Amino acid sequence: MFKDFFNRPCMRTAFLYGIGGGLGTGMAVFLFTSRVKRSADVGVSVFTAITLFSFVKCRYDRSKMKQKQKRYLELQGIETKDV
Repeated sequence: MFKDFFNRPCMRTAFLYGIGGGLGTGMAVFLFTSRVKRSADVGVSVFTAITLFSFVKCRYDRSKMKQKQKRYLELQGIETKDV
């Protein structure tokens, strides 16, 4: 099931951004508050938010780029099946 999970476009970078942001934020909250449960909750929340946001943004940018590439190839007179 997870064999092709990270082969999807944008999935790997989204997880890496999420892990970095969640870990950094969780540690920062722990340093300021010294509350383990609060810092873990904040870290998981930030991980989820960053992962979802970066994945959606990456897929949106990828879609826009494919549209531009397709339009460019149409203007050049090159036929394409899939870009």
